[in-house]
Amino acid sequence: MCELFDQYVRQGEEKGKAGQLVQDVENAMRFFQVTLKKACEGLGTTVEGYQKAKNSLL
Repeated sequence: MCELFDQYVRQGEEKGKAGQLVQDVENAMRFFQVTLKKACEGLGTTVEGYQKAKNSLL
């Protein structure tokens, strides 16, 4: 039972981090009016990392 709860907590934390990354990249694109690639570079991630995070939220 505890393992199942821990698994749900970990999944929630992962989705929270993914959501924050997606939000940060999209905000940087809007605020600085830069491309997805530049926003990702500025935030220390890759376009692939952004896309993976965004897909995990669907």
